[in-house]
Amino acid sequence: MVNRPPVPAAPAAELSLKDKKTLDISDRASFDTVTGGGFEVAGLYTYARLDPLIELACQVAGDFLFRPHLYVDLQAPTTLGLARLRARVGYDENFPSYVQRKAMYEPVFGPSDSPGATSDFVRLRDGLLAAASTFAEWSQATGIPMLRERVRTEHRPFRDYLAGVSGASVTWSRSSSLQSIADDHSYPILRDKDVIAVFGLTGRPEEQWPYRTDSNGDKLVEEISKALELAPERRLTREGFSALQRVAHRGGEAITAVMLFDESQGDDELAQLITRCYTWNAALKAWHEPGSLTGRRGGNS
Repeated sequence: MVNRPPVPAAPAAELSLKDKKTLDISDRASFDTVTGGGFEVAGLYTYARLDPLIELACQVAGDFLFRPHLYVDLQAPTTLGLARLRARVGYDENFPSYVQRKAMYEPVFGPSDSPGATSDFVRLRDGLLAAASTFAEWSQATGIPMLRERVRTEHRPFRDYLAGVSGASVTWSRSSSLQSIADDHSYPILRDKDVIAVFGLTGRPEEQWPYRTDSNGDKLVEEISKALELAPERRLTREGFSALQRVAHRGGEAITAVMLFDESQGDDELAQLITRCYTWNAALKAWHEPGSLTGRRGGNS
């Protein structure tokens, strides 16, 4: 068995809070830039939020064997990819099972972000997001210096927490194991036109999905969930997946922004941090709206 080398890290110097666009996740290349080079914990967060896609691909791999009469016109690479997922998941370090992936996510992000969750990540994150939202929504009011200072105060412990969990373990999980099962195997299967046809769809998600939004991807997630009769707690609606995808993207961007900001930086950089945190908070609120998702397995946020 050949060990998969980690993805080359993007130099941290490429990222800056002074440039509003450098932290945008809009395709695979920007994802690697924003969540590499010492910011791998941000990539781990994005993979964790998009983990239901890996589960869907694994379900399709099982269906490939259970209903062979539907999978008659696949290209060889797709057939091999499905066979590898079915045979290797849980038995190869680059094909971690759901339980094994959960063991990567939960020590960093906690088991849940539901109301009342008490993990350090959720507690520290929510303190910063609340401060950023208060500033953004009351920026015309008096006391702006105090609101800015509250953001700076809430930022420090969250940044320290993220720095404390970063290192060899998180880097390997994000840049080797999860990249292999997600980017190299699961996502290509879900973008394959012949696999999509099995579920009665003709519109194929674009090549940069799921790092770029695509309504065809939202439809695909919902249709596979229906067709394979997933348990209610694992079933995604198209609206639910769209909301989850925004959490994945905006959260990854905001975590990197949190790690980039330090106390020596001025109000311009602070404003960018506040914007990233505010948009992450808005995405989380939409994700937790009743009815956005039938169930949230694999969707820690």
